Amino acid sequence: MLNLNQSNRFEVLLQMLCENLAERPASVFTPDQVIVPSAAVKRKLMLAIADVYGVCANVTFPFLAQWLWQQIGSLVEVGETSPFSSSVLSWRILRFLEEPGFAKAYPRLTAYLARCDDVMRFDLACRVAALFERYVLYRPEWLEVWAGGEMADIVRHDHPRQAAARDDQAWQAALWRKIAEETGTLERDPVARFFSILDQDGEKAAARLPKRVHLFCEPSVAPQYIEMLRRLGKWVDIELYVINPCREYWFEIVDSRRLAWLANRQQDLYHETGNRLLASWGKQNRATLDLMLTQLEPFGRENDGFVSTAQAGQPETVLSHIQDAILDLAEPEPGSLSHLGEDGSMEIHVAHSLMREIEILHDQLLRRFASEDSPDPSDVLVVMPDLDEAAPMIEAVFSHSGSGTRIPYVITGRRNSHINPVARALLDVLSLASSRFSATGVMDVLMLPEIGTTFGFGDDLKTLRRWLDDAGICWALDGSHKEEFDLPPDDSHTFHDGLHRLFLAYALPDRKRLPVDGRLPAGHASGSRSAALGQLWRFVEAVRQLKRDLSLPRTPAGWMQCWRDVLDTFVTVTPETLDADREVRSRIARLHEIMAEASDTFETGFAIARHALERALEGAGEGSVPAGAVTFAPMDSLRGLPFDHVFAIGLNDGIYPADVRPEEFDLIQLAPRKNDRLLRDTDRNVFLDLVLSARKSLYLGYSGKNIRDNSVRPPSVLIAELLDVLVPAMAEGPDEKSLKTAYDRLVTEHPLQPFSTAYFDGKGGERLASFRSDLCAALNTGIGKIQSKEEIASKIPEKGFDNENDGDERIIHAGLPFFTKALHAPDESWRQVLLDDLIRFFRHPARYLLQRRLGIGFQGTEEDLPADEPFVVDRSARRKLADRLLPLYLENISPGEIGKAALAGNEFPSGHLGTDRLKSELMALDAYARSLSADRESGLAGPVGRTLEFDFEGEYWRLSGTLTGLRENGLVRYRYDNGSPWDFLDGWIRHLFLNACRPEGILCRSVWHFRDEKTELGPVEDAEERLRDLVAIYRTGLCRPLHFFPRPAWEYISNGHRLDKAADMWRESNDGENDVFNRLAMRGVDNPVDGEFADLAGRVFGPFFAHKTGETHEGE
Repeated sequence: MLNLNQSNRFEVLLQMLCENLAERPASVFTPDQVIVPSAAVKRKLMLAIADVYGVCANVTFPFLAQWLWQQIGSLVEVGETSPFSSSVLSWRILRFLEEPGFAKAYPRLTAYLARCDDVMRFDLACRVAALFERYVLYRPEWLEVWAGGEMADIVRHDHPRQAAARDDQAWQAALWRKIAEETGTLERDPVARFFSILDQDGEKAAARLPKRVHLFCEPSVAPQYIEMLRRLGKWVDIELYVINPCREYWFEIVDSRRLAWLANRQQDLYHETGNRLLASWGKQNRATLDLMLTQLEPFGRENDGFVSTAQAGQPETVLSHIQDAILDLAEPEPGSLSHLGEDGSMEIHVAHSLMREIEILHDQLLRRFASEDSPDPSDVLVVMPDLDEAAPMIEAVFSHSGSGTRIPYVITGRRNSHINPVARALLDVLSLASSRFSATGVMDVLMLPEIGTTFGFGDDLKTLRRWLDDAGICWALDGSHKEEFDLPPDDSHTFHDGLHRLFLAYALPDRKRLPVDGRLPAGHASGSRSAALGQLWRFVEAVRQLKRDLSLPRTPAGWMQCWRDVLDTFVTVTPETLDADREVRSRIARLHEIMAEASDTFETGFAIARHALERALEGAGEGSVPAGAVTFAPMDSLRGLPFDHVFAIGLNDGIYPADVRPEEFDLIQLAPRKNDRLLRDTDRNVFLDLVLSARKSLYLGYSGKNIRDNSVRPPSVLIAELLDVLVPAMAEGPDEKSLKTAYDRLVTEHPLQPFSTAYFDGKGGERLASFRSDLCAALNTGIGKIQSKEEIASKIPEKGFDNENDGDERIIHAGLPFFTKALHAPDESWRQVLLDDLIRFFRHPARYLLQRRLGIGFQGTEEDLPADEPFVVDRSARRKLADRLLPLYLENISPGEIGKAALAGNEFPSGHLGTDRLKSELMALDAYARSLSADRESGLAGPVGRTLEFDFEGEYWRLSGTLTGLRENGLVRYRYDNGSPWDFLDGWIRHLFLNACRPEGILCRSVWHFRDEKTELGPVEDAEERLRDLVAIYRTGLCRPLHFFPRPAWEYISNGHRLDKAADMWRESNDGENDVFNRLAMRGVDNPVDGEFADLAGRVFGPFFAHKTGETHEGE
């Protein structure tokens, strides 16, 4: 017997269920069976039953498809999994697609497979399997016709795609016949056999079925399942608990666009819109309920429990009116909600990005928690279309709040491979073994603790990274590995070559610079750290063996053993990852069962097996479950569960509802029916469920402004439809001003940045307020003090800004200066200045000020190891070669030995091109070394040091330093590269200090040998006064940003004091406007290349040019 319990509220149905469960079955050993749609509902029911009865025991919670298959299995011999499950069908279909003669008979199928590789062919098999699973549920009569060798009548003869449909039906029918023949369902499927046994054996067979079952809140039930429930109702008491959003008869309502289409064809006599939102959002629910109530009638008992919001004890709000309008199939009249004001029950927030949506959400949650009617965190649900994309942002905002208040939260329902460290480690190892085996890829895998720990790595990974760089390792295991990519079998820059170099350095004396057997030592592993070298070798050999293992096709059992071996070899399981490891192994075993059920002898290659493993590990398991905290979940995972406060973010146009195109060969799309399940309709119904499940407030957020140009972006069509209903209902009149006022009561538009003054000036109300105490404090200090709009506008040039190059940043620069006044004078400890610190300051004054005085730093990203061996000779390669070979030239090592040392390196490309360029470079190095010999003939002198004291308005500043590497003929330096402004700045300050010291027996002369020139500085009579001026500049630069930048300053002086040249260099160079420290320090400055810049450039570089002499070298 079938009994119907329906209500618009989950709580009412839950109460009905608990009352019905009180009627215990005849035997205490017979469990109650409650069929649930999700793990979240299962969890909710278990807790509710425990609250009522003290414990939830002897109650099972299967899913509908699982339960129906179990009943079939009680009378018919079937496997644990349906043979028509898409996961099993995909492997059967793949095997059939790989049969040589099958696809050739069908041109359309041949066209699909024409350019497929292994993974693409498997993907096609999975898509066809998913389609066949839909056919089983929604078009079983087609499959019956196909099994009989006939073609189904699917589309009309005049249908524009009739020919394509005929061709697609031909290969799909042939494929289905092969599946039916192999599964033994060609004559009769398991469902038909099951009901045949029931009809024949009657009570005897029914005794093996449960006496009673409860079907709770299934949002969508396929027609095939409804028919099975109808027939089972003769033998089993089935209690149906149905969420019905409307107590009126609403199964003939249609949305306004559909109604207009019907009216145009005079077919609208039995249709109406009723409630626009219900008509648009409830299509799937309407079709399911209509089919269920008409096909399952008559019911043994009907129990209606429809409850209005007032009856449920909810106050009168905008949200309650919308929910009651849906319940009563009514449309809110214009102006009917104008008296409610801003009650906070429905809010829409507009941001510039998903990150800003989450930051705004955090503030809005804190606002609610700070209110008098503060909710419990467990009463808050936050959903979004793409949880995996948002999860890192949620963790960043909610784990490191600047408000000082931490909101308890949990993220549930993410894909397993994103949160399971063992699954991630397994997939990363497999990816590495099948990749180019780049040095960066190796480091990325070893940095995973589950793998690094296995091979003994810890804090020595940074050392290992440096070794790989020193050894010139770029990619590939060895030369034969390169051959797989159609490249010559050259061992250079591979792990084979690099490991030899690293072991040579371990075995040979430290810093040996000449080659052994054609290789140079690298890395210089020694002491306890040398153990890391052995660990690296062990890891590389393990991956090499894995690569061999993956090259052979395997059966399902073979791949299962392979994955287990990878886990045993590479992954260390700790108490913290024990559950993750157990889950991965369980999923591997389940994948093996599915593959073996299709065929336990079918061999597949690694590409397909890995793709299948990724799919198996990515699944979200049983789904999301609510927790005792703010719960973040996907849109549909907690569907139907009531929460006091529901937040939905990321509702952008084109994102939700999802715009998914059906498969080209999907025959259902050519002949759609009322009860077909479409993803877009499912998304709409999920949104309807969210609106109805909110008990106190509903919050919707979307990114409605372009983050680059602030242009308007449309919201989800669901938000647009909601506003179309709410705005006229909340407006006091139909005029534009009233509608705009009503819109503003619902919609809050937020600034681009969380530190906008709009959040702290109190003018935007509580919906536009921030709890970020750190930002508020920063805005109210001297640095970045809050300014009025008039103050900001006064700083914007009349001609505006050039928006072609990061206009938004320029507005920030002009409007919000970082320094509004100078810092206080530094204390006495800053007056002891080291020579090296003075040089560091002038190399980058803004960086020195921000880092040293304010403690502000920007975390740089570590440069990746090279992914490819060098193909061209650049400045870096020349510099590295020179650093290695110049000491040999200066020690008069023979040219032959130097040539061998050059060839043994890895700075230049391999092959003839690299050899030719190397010969040319050796000639240039030889000439360069000879040019150094004259200045290096005089003997070395000892270090020279001195402390200079300067008086600035009663403040005594001391400059101390020591010069080393002096010779009798002065300070001689060399660097095999072109001279740069920083070289000359460094050299000029050291030269001034040398002249201020005037050591006995040493010329006050400095010489720099560069690749392109030789620069010489003679004696400076006023060196101490020059240093005093530089210390004075340093003293000022510790209090405010100086308009001095070495490269633009050099450009200014060397081009005849032309500010336009300096300005061009400021805008274009990486150490000018594009430098992060300069951008922060100069924020609010329209043009730092000004009079102050010209003055400082002249004071720093002007004297240098006056004393500079030199010559330019010929050549490159």
